[in-house]
Amino acid sequence: VVDQVYKLNEIIRSLSTNTASAIELAQETQTIEREIDLKYRQATLKLLTEVTNTKELMLMKDVIEGIEEMADKCQRVSDSFILLALSL
Repeated sequence: VVDQVYKLNEIIRSLSTNTASAIELAQETQTIEREIDLKYRQATLKLLTEVTNTKELMLMKDVIEGIEEMADKCQRVSDSFILLALSL
């Protein structure tokens, strides 16, 4: 997610100077989001098979869901930047 935020920052900086670069960076954030989705699924499966304490399970599930939701929000912002770059 941190990498996505850095990429979003780079997109903002490049929108005014190089829209093609902004679009390319936005596509990189989408690649990162797909990787996070894969890791989210793997972590969820591992969590369900290895954690037996219910309280711990719920807490960890909330944490990994929060991370995945942040990645999804970054992707939505990235999509908006693509539209903005295409309109410039």
